[in-house]
Amino acid sequence: MPYLNIKTRGRLVGMRQAGLSFRVISDLTGIPLMTVYNTIEKYQRIGTVRTQKKKGRRTIMTEQDRQELSRIITRGCRLTVAQVTDLMTHTVSTQTIHREIHKLTHRHWTINDWARDTSREVATGKPCGQPLIRSPDAHAWMEKAPWIRGCQCILLMEDNALIHTARASTDWRNRHDIQKLNWPAHSPDLNPIENIWKTMKSQISKLYQPQTVDEL
Repeated sequence: MPYLNIKTRGRLVGMRQAGLSFRVISDLTGIPLMTVYNTIEKYQRIGTVRTQKKKGRRTIMTEQDRQELSRIITRGCRLTVAQVTDLMTHTVSTQTIHREIHKLTHRHWTINDWARDTSREVATGKPCGQPLIRSPDAHAWMEKAPWIRGCQCILLMEDNALIHTARASTDWRNRHDIQKLNWPAHSPDLNPIENIWKTMKSQISKLYQPQTVDEL
């Protein structure tokens, strides 16, 4: 159904009220017959040719629920999403809680806040068995990188993904005196796991190809 502005809708209604048939109105205006009919029928039903504001789908979370969620994650920043869900007064799915946490996290962020953000998402898993819901000013730092005795600097190895070559990333490394290992384009040999992925993909592609979701 083509879009008609309010003036055109009013014209169609006026022609109908003047006694013209739907067919004649369609022929005179060049507007499809069904569009003419639907426009006039809607006017007769709601009493106006103005576009009505859609009510939309009822929200799952009320403002009171959001306030409760905010209090829970503020007091227990190390809770998992599942634990937060259990603490809610009303029954809500973990998926809904996850979405609401994401909204709460970034609701009052400025452009500078987004520029400083490195995660771009709310972590909800359990790396190394530790829950990862963090407050906005918290940082997760796990001492997992080995240090070579006698080495006085940090040598960072990462590929040329846009997030790694962005100006913000480059400036941060420069401010912290972190040297980056040069990574030529299309060089999987610098990261052995890339070769493993290639081998796995090759082997899997030789197997029976699933045709449906159930087979997959």
